Amino acid sequence: DHYNRASALAAKKDVMGEPIKIIEAANTGIENIQNLLNQMKSLASAAKTSDNAGDLFTQYNDILDQVGLMAQDSNYGGQNLVQVATGGAAGDNDLSVEFNEDGSNTLTVVGFDTQVDAGALTISDADGANATLTAVADFDSNANIETAIGQIDDVINQLRTESQKLSSNLSTIQIRSDFTNAMVNTLNTGADNLTLADMNEEGANML
Repeated sequence: DHYNRASALAAKKDVMGEPIKIIEAANTGIENIQNLLNQMKSLASAAKTSDNAGDLFTQYNDILDQVGLMAQDSNYGGQNLVQVATGGAAGDNDLSVEFNEDGSNTLTVVGFDTQVDAGALTISDADGANATLTAVADFDSNANIETAIGQIDDVINQLRTESQKLSSNLSTIQIRSDFTNAMVNTLNTGADNLTLADMNEEGANML
């Protein structure tokens, strides 16, 4: 009946709040990883004309380590769309969202993987697209610096692509959540009207 369906949909709507938070956490992580990468890019650019290129390179590597740690911390409730857990494979951090009462209407939010290992950063997704910031030995040559800057730009572009995908999914879930809320209200109103009609009919029969 209408009340039962409204109750089931209301429960689904409540559950939708968690995926929304998971995606928001991932987007916050991506935004701040981009900030760290831009900081690394600034250090690399400064090294071109600096007498302390070695110090700048040390700072550069320290920030790179923080990129990996920030990716690890971009989780909500144990779900991380930005990084696959150690030992995992592509798709392990995907998120399935159910929209209707029997779970037949769903959306899969596809995660990606951000890994920092031995001074190198790799961003990869389930489709095989990836961007890599390889380990740079030092900032003693403009060639090394330019290589690093170019790869940082590639990684940032890849992150923007992933952020756009997540933002699109977030918008879809929010729209479905609003729709579900409206359906709950409609079902409850319809059920109330039927109950009122039944009561009026019983009243008329009594008369």
